[in-house]
Amino acid sequence: FYKSGEIINSIGSLFGPTTVLTFEPDHSIVTDVDQAVLEETAQILTERCNFMGCKGVKFNVSGDGQIVGKIPAYLNVDIETLKQKISVAGLIEFTDFGTTPLAVGTTIITDFEHPFFPKADLANAHHTIMTNAEIESANLSQAQLGNYVISFTLTEKGAKIFTEYTTDHVGNYLGILSDKVVLSAPQVSGPITAGQGQISGNFTLESASNLTAYLNITPLPIPLVVVESGE
Repeated sequence: FYKSGEIINSIGSLFGPTTVLTFEPDHSIVTDVDQAVLEETAQILTERCNFMGCKGVKFNVSGDGQIVGKIPAYLNVDIETLKQKISVAGLIEFTDFGTTPLAVGTTIITDFEHPFFPKADLANAHHTIMTNAEIESANLSQAQLGNYVISFTLTEKGAKIFTEYTTDHVGNYLGILSDKVVLSAPQVSGPITAGQGQISGNFTLESASNLTAYLNITPLPIPLVVVESGE
């Protein structure tokens, strides 16, 4: 018969080692982070992990203000890639480009401020009409030609913003940005009033999946640094 400690050790050896990911606020950028913000950040990291193939992983706030999650080896994820994907801002912006589209991959300045990014020179900034905070849900599908399409449903507030913008700006290009980088820039062909939309582009399955996750989850409220990563 196994003693309780032996049972735990046997289970651990069956599933392999666990990698501990520990984050904390980047205090060179933000100070005086309260407990509510830490808890919100831990929840977002948990949700991102679950969207990105780490089902069951949970991040918690420790007594010293760090945010800790344990990644079991049996999940078979690349830890370095996971750290990068879950700790970025994850800010998706819908930004007015006027009558001039910008190339995919271009990093731009917008008037939407976020702690992850330097304060913008608003005189040269593009106007962001809404962010993923106004997305109710997003789903990934594959079209007949094999390209990936992300369909999204807006919140009531987002639907109102989108209706007003697309009604008043027919012919303009609407930039869709991820952390200030242009993903696509479709032209507004007419009013979109149903509170829904689609994003298409030259996506791989991984990039489309990541974008879907970020659309479904609000951006991180604070920038983070990795404290340690070990077993």
